Amino acid sequence: MKHLINRIIWGAYLFTGIGTVISCTNKDLFDQDAWNAEMKSTFPVSDIATDWQSVGSATASVSVNKDAGSSYTVKLYDSDPLAGSATLLAKGTVTTGATFNTTFDYALADSTIYVACVDANNRREVIPVHNVTRGSSFNVTFGNATSSKVVSRAVTSRASVTITDPDAAKILTTYSESDINDMIHKATDITQAPGDITNNTNAYNYYKITGNYNVNFAAYSPKAGTKVIVTGTWTPPSWMQIQDPIEIIVAKGGKIVLNNTLTSNTGKGAYAFTVMPGGEISGTQLSNTGGGWVFNAGTINVGYINWSSGGRIFNAATGLITTTSSDDNNGGLNLNTGTDFVNYGTLNVASRINSPSNGYIINGSSGTMYAKSLKLTSGATLINHSSNCRFGNDVSDNDNANYATDCKLSFDGTFRPKTLIIGDNASVECSTLNLHNSTITMGETSILKAATSNYGPVTMNGPTSGNAAIFVAGNINYSEWGTVTFNNKLYVDVTSHPSSIFPWDWYNACIIYNNTAAAVGNGEAPETIPSSDCTIGYISKNGPVVVDNNFCTTYCFEDNYPTAGDYDFNDVVFDVARTINSNVVTLAVKLRAVGASKQLGGGIRLSGITSGIASVALDNGFGNASTGYQQGLNSGGIVIPLFADAHKVLTGSTNRVFVNTMKSGSDAVNVDPKTLTITITCESANVANKITSATVDPYITNGSYEVHTYLWKNSPALGKVADNVETGKYVWAIGIPKSTKTGIFKYPLEYVPVTDAYSKFTSWAQHADNTVWYDTYDSSKLY
Repeated sequence: MKHLINRIIWGAYLFTGIGTVISCTNKDLFDQDAWNAEMKSTFPVSDIATDWQSVGSATASVSVNKDAGSSYTVKLYDSDPLAGSATLLAKGTVTTGATFNTTFDYALADSTIYVACVDANNRREVIPVHNVTRGSSFNVTFGNATSSKVVSRAVTSRASVTITDPDAAKILTTYSESDINDMIHKATDITQAPGDITNNTNAYNYYKITGNYNVNFAAYSPKAGTKVIVTGTWTPPSWMQIQDPIEIIVAKGGKIVLNNTLTSNTGKGAYAFTVMPGGEISGTQLSNTGGGWVFNAGTINVGYINWSSGGRIFNAATGLITTTSSDDNNGGLNLNTGTDFVNYGTLNVASRINSPSNGYIINGSSGTMYAKSLKLTSGATLINHSSNCRFGNDVSDNDNANYATDCKLSFDGTFRPKTLIIGDNASVECSTLNLHNSTITMGETSILKAATSNYGPVTMNGPTSGNAAIFVAGNINYSEWGTVTFNNKLYVDVTSHPSSIFPWDWYNACIIYNNTAAAVGNGEAPETIPSSDCTIGYISKNGPVVVDNNFCTTYCFEDNYPTAGDYDFNDVVFDVARTINSNVVTLAVKLRAVGASKQLGGGIRLSGITSGIASVALDNGFGNASTGYQQGLNSGGIVIPLFADAHKVLTGSTNRVFVNTMKSGSDAVNVDPKTLTITITCESANVANKITSATVDPYITNGSYEVHTYLWKNSPALGKVADNVETGKYVWAIGIPKSTKTGIFKYPLEYVPVTDAYSKFTSWAQHADNTVWYDTYDSSKLY
């Protein structure tokens, strides 16, 4: 103890008064009330609620059912190893078809444990396990339990995901060349029908425009089946509305040149415009107000197309539709409620496609579709069957946008799906993927790829059998709080993770993998998918060689037990790191500091372990290489001596100086820590798995008593502990885990109470909250 508190409670008490002396027949007479008052006045925290435990143990069973005959390394981490600096909690080797069982230590604040399966090419698959609690157990499986051999990377003939087209997708047919010639033969030349053409007598209601015609014809009461066939060049001089049910047919060689809007109010189920191969409509704007249809097998090249509710535009394999307007607000192709656009030819939109509410945009297998931007609204759906379907940006409200593709779909910028179905061996690629209340379904060897993924609530389902799908998430960003669930045979390829603390709290709590779905490092999915017309492909590469940092617990002691201390918790400081390999346990004990003015010894008891130990060997790290161990008191477990004199281990001297607790000053002695390696060979792996924080009991001796952590407060190893000490309230030894965020615990400087250096220590002690109190500190008060 550095500065002994000048109130002596233990020993005989003399009460002054003439002739009044208390006989001290009991040399250890103890005044409980005086002790309570002393501790209450000196202990830096009152109203204790915690059990002083920051480290616990849990049990994992990890099964691997992957490539037949192959061996895999299983690792458990305190955080996502794909994100960088994760701490290794446990490690083992398992062959396909077998299970690795282990009991491991972890920080109780880390309720999410990350389990990794590493193959011979260092490719890592990672599955997080949530809600891990002290003493709990969990099971994790990598690969399909039915697998017994290396699976083929080719897609099977059975489709795991099928895309069913609506009726709107059916290929429409129109007039043959002989049909057109017959109608032209029967038609009246419109130049011979002045005024209202419907007042003219024509048995077939057919009219034709030949040559150059620069007039807006009149048709106020057209009869059913009225058609106007353009074989020449018609240039309406101004805005014009074509009455229902007139159909405009542009025959081969015919042209309509628009200087203003040409609109039709032809109604649902009837053709408003038919453009035959070799026919052309060009100019300003084409529109419809009645829900009529368009059949295009020629060329439509206009600034805008605006189409009314319930209509349909069908672009045949020979058709080319181009809109040239650059106005993103008004859009180049505007489709109103329930209007369907079906493309088997080529569509180029220089600005935006505004989709129909509850309608379809369908790109057939022979179609080519491009737009600068796409906006799907209120239940609208894009279905793609082509290798040529590309958009600049998706500006949809992604509570409404639905997509399905069984070939290649791409977005140069942002993609915002509400629902997305990707068929077998198909792919979707974008720069930025925004996920909000989204549901994604992926077929075998399908790929969803983004450079950046903004996670909100989402469910993503891979195939339940066959070959896995791959989601290349790229750089993951936090978008909003919500559960992100990955299911079935799905690899999530991650480049980087959220960097700030709050998104990490979300990431640890809300990212869930079920039924063999797993995260992998960038390019580390163990599946190569060749590129083809319908997929961008995926090339699997070797993972990095990872040098792991092992988990450790820092034990900090006060030496003045059982009386009050100064609570800088640096009288003795040492780390204990545990590793296990089958039946061999290694404990690396690093002695870091001795901030005491008395001789202090130390040891480790394996509480409750009285048999099953084949041998114990200590190296010369503390200058006392030895073998063997002692049985503790009352069959409490075997005891391994660490040191008899902590000062001598660190300095080689018995001078009672402060070692590694002061950075400067005449009293400061700063030396390198010393590490002792203890090798414990057990008779079985089951015994080895019992050597965890639940049984490892480090302690020090202060010449009179052993000083233990709370768990063993009443259980001496070889010596004794004090009676009647309320160690549930007051503590002289604490174990602090290596932190996911801040690393190995940094103990306070000499004379600095732990409550001054760590501002949240008090709250943790009083309310059992702020379980990561050790992550918030004043670095100027730490060694």
